[in-house]
Amino acid sequence: MVALVCAAVCLLESHQVHGVVIGIDGKPAHAWVGTSLVISAKAPKSQIGYGKPGLATDQDGKFEIDENELYSRRVVAVDQDGNVGYAAIDKADTVVKIELHPTRSLNLELKHSGQVKDSVCSLDFESTGGVLGYAVGTWGTQAFQIPQGKIEVMVSNPQCRLMTVKTGSTSTLAIQLRPTSWAEHLGKLAPEIKPTSTSNMVGSFDLRRLRGKWVLVDFWAVWCQPCVVELQGIADFYRAHQTQRKSFEILAIHSPDGKSSASLKESLVKFEKEYWHGKPLPFPLLFDETGKTIRAWGIESYPTTLLIDPHGKLMGPASILDLEAALQGKSVK
Repeated sequence: MVALVCAAVCLLESHQVHGVVIGIDGKPAHAWVGTSLVISAKAPKSQIGYGKPGLATDQDGKFEIDENELYSRRVVAVDQDGNVGYAAIDKADTVVKIELHPTRSLNLELKHSGQVKDSVCSLDFESTGGVLGYAVGTWGTQAFQIPQGKIEVMVSNPQCRLMTVKTGSTSTLAIQLRPTSWAEHLGKLAPEIKPTSTSNMVGSFDLRRLRGKWVLVDFWAVWCQPCVVELQGIADFYRAHQTQRKSFEILAIHSPDGKSSASLKESLVKFEKEYWHGKPLPFPLLFDETGKTIRAWGIESYPTTLLIDPHGKLMGPASILDLEAALQGKSVK
């Protein structure tokens, strides 16, 4: 899952982390080692990064993993019977020992209040030191096999506020999510946008001046790679539809840690070369270092892209395909 901040990969000097996996019988065990777990109703699986299968240990339970593969200072392991273990990496030259334990069952009930259309939730299972594993859930009750120990689950949904809850020792847990501010505004006038700095526009910004146009609002950040990649397609669309510019506008609103285009110049120039076909972003860039805009809209994760209709009402999550459909007079979900 993607939540309020986008996960960053820390590139370290190349070094092999060595370790050994100990089974539930106290002896070295054959297992698969990774950086996190894929958690479901069945036995967890280990993965490296997002989706790359875990590395198999040798017959003596030993393993080595490139430190550049690690995005946190911990490793996890799963054996063929679904027993799970994890360990922190304190020092690069230390041999890591992962002790396996049986998983436990957790029946998790996910509920929501208010108007929420998106039924998919991202689940991050965490312990002290960071995320252990990831899962996908939906509204209702689902069973998961999770590691032993003090585990918390962070639940995120594109239309709901983030929530983190301790699982404790219970086998049943109910979590009710509340809609974000923007989800509560669906069908109503969009919240205000009050930038402290702007680029690619003349004069002060006032969202009300865009009435009569479709407005695609993209909340992004330079540290969010999916955001940066997505902006390439949005910029291409903007340039390709110049003849329809009287009918739409696109706004890119940076997270509060970006004060202005000038403060992000190094990153923007880099992205132009690597992702944006050597061209700067052509649409208005808005910055609000006070964080008031982000709070007013209730943005919980990046990227978040929303569509406003010509009457100024918020329609909900959208893409450039939805904007194109709107410009063609087609219905937009």
